[in-house]
Amino acid sequence: MLQIQALIPGNVNANFANVMQAGGALQAQYMKMVQSVAAALLNETGVMGFEIMNEPFLLLPGFNEAGAKALAAAGWVDPIVVVEAPFANVTKVRPAGIKNIVYGPHHYNWRFILDPLETQLRYWLQEGGLINPVKAFADAPSEKTMNDMMHHFTFFHNATSVLALNLAAQSADNAVVANFMDNAAKMSDYSAQVQSHGNAILNSPGSLLAAIEKGVLVAIVTLVVELFNGICFTPAIGLFSLLRAILPLLPPDTDAAVATMVSDAKSAYGGAPVLVGEFGCNAGAAYLHCDTWTHSLASSADAAKATGWIQWAYVPQWSDALKDVFNLEDLSVTTGVSGGYAKRQTFIQGRPLVRALAGSLTALTTAVGKGTVQYVTAGAVGAVSEIFFDEAVACGTGKTAAIAVQGSASCAYATGGRSLVLCSSTAANVNVTVTLSC
Repeated sequence: MLQIQALIPGNVNANFANVMQAGGALQAQYMKMVQSVAAALLNETGVMGFEIMNEPFLLLPGFNEAGAKALAAAGWVDPIVVVEAPFANVTKVRPAGIKNIVYGPHHYNWRFILDPLETQLRYWLQEGGLINPVKAFADAPSEKTMNDMMHHFTFFHNATSVLALNLAAQSADNAVVANFMDNAAKMSDYSAQVQSHGNAILNSPGSLLAAIEKGVLVAIVTLVVELFNGICFTPAIGLFSLLRAILPLLPPDTDAAVATMVSDAKSAYGGAPVLVGEFGCNAGAAYLHCDTWTHSLASSADAAKATGWIQWAYVPQWSDALKDVFNLEDLSVTTGVSGGYAKRQTFIQGRPLVRALAGSLTALTTAVGKGTVQYVTAGAVGAVSEIFFDEAVACGTGKTAAIAVQGSASCAYATGGRSLVLCSSTAANVNVTVTLSC
């Protein structure tokens, strides 16, 4: 088994920098892993392409290029390489020397992250997550308890920053929101004060000064807890009560998100095709109608003629109690093994999907139970396009799908099933419109 050994245990930023460093030991180990996986998949027919790293925190020039070389060493000839922008250095640049590039950005609506944020803030503010490490440090000052205290405070600071940034992006004009934003902006000062008083205690742990510093430290963090708990969770008038009442009423607004992806693909990736590489939503989200949003994003991607979209996620171990068992997420599109894999409301199905096109797409409109595909036929008469449209799923058991064709093509379900529509062109270089409905 290949193992990738972190050079600096516990330091995520440093290790990301090392794995991105051309010629470095960590990158060499990583590319051996890429080559090994690619070799194992060499004869698999269902592989569309490879993404060298999922959701990279940092991306430096040469990393994806090194990945492409690892794929070639495994026997792949010009495979598709899916790239996405990193989180830390968001600069979008097309990798050099890779023939087949697909831009695969991920997209999650900011409203859906409010559910885990609310859970986290309740933990820090109401369940002792913020104050308990402070009291533990005050009772037994050490580098370990100091690091634990600052670790928790930093996570809390990050959560308030994420929420503040997203609220700022919405230009929310509300007194409760403004109060939260004002105090979130002060978190850097609070963090500095906690760090300063903690250092003073460590420097002379048994002194009278340390005893005073402990009292001040606990008082500061108690103030932060009471302040933010009041702002966020006062019944009926707190921030989350306000957001829960307002945000679900906002439109999905997925067209703008996809338009940005297409624009980035043109400007930064040389017109590479767009694959919405990952999107999803907590099925029980309180701040967003997830089933509406997920279908809207699929419709927006189709209308923008994206090369496709990938819905996240299938989680076999999902359960009603533990959800996705990771990071407070609840993204699974089925109920997993414990629920018989029943499809959840966010599972996208019953829509036309263009599987192969003998020509060039000019327009695509899709929804549950219907869709229109417009294209210009290829240069050869008899070329076949494939549209997946499962009749039973889209229309319901016992109902029949209708196929209407305008232009020089003949369309019908493939022999032996009612899921794959085959359209054979009867003339070259002409417009064809295929309309599917129930």
